Amino acid sequence: MRMTEWFRHGGGNYNCNDGKPQGIDNVNDGNWLGSVANWIRSSPSKVKNLPFDQHMVLACIAPRPCLYLTNANVNAWCHLGATCEALSAWAAEPVWNALGVPENFGFNMAKGAYSHCDISKNSEHPNLIKEFYKRVFEGNASAKTDVMGIKEDELYQPKSQWKDMWVDWDMETKLE
Repeated sequence: MRMTEWFRHGGGNYNCNDGKPQGIDNVNDGNWLGSVANWIRSSPSKVKNLPFDQHMVLACIAPRPCLYLTNANVNAWCHLGATCEALSAWAAEPVWNALGVPENFGFNMAKGAYSHCDISKNSEHPNLIKEFYKRVFEGNASAKTDVMGIKEDELYQPKSQWKDMWVDWDMETKLE
C-alpha cells in the first residue's frame, strides 16, 4: 500500500502506459475498508499510519505454503503494480526463512504475451505451480519451490533501494 501510494503521488520512476498502479483509489465506499480509503484519500500521507501492509498480510500465512504470482510490469496489465507486489513478496519472504521453511514460499513475476491472469501461456508460472503441487500435495521434498522470481529490469524502483527505503527491521533473523 505504501509503495503504491508513493508511486501514485509521484515517487519513483513509474512509467506505465495504462495508468498509475491500482491503490486505495480503487476501493469502493460503503464498508469498513471504504472508510479507511476515504481517510487516506483525504490526506495521502496518512498511508504511513496504517498498522499493516501487504507484506505483513502475506507473512501471516507462514509457515504454511504460499505461492504468490503476479503479472510483470511491462505488459498491458502494468497498472496492477507488479513492482509493489514484488516488494511485498520480498519483504514477506524472511518470515518463512526465519521459521526455517524457505521452501514454503515462492514468488514469480511473469512476463509474456498473455491475457490478464491467463497463466497457461507463460512458461514460468505453470512450472512453479507444478513444483508447489509436488511439494505440498505429493510430499516431494526435492521440488524446487524456494523461488523469488523478481525481474530487476521490470521494476519501477530498483531493488537495491528497497531495504533502505522500505524496511526498518532485521531481515536476517532466524528463530530457534
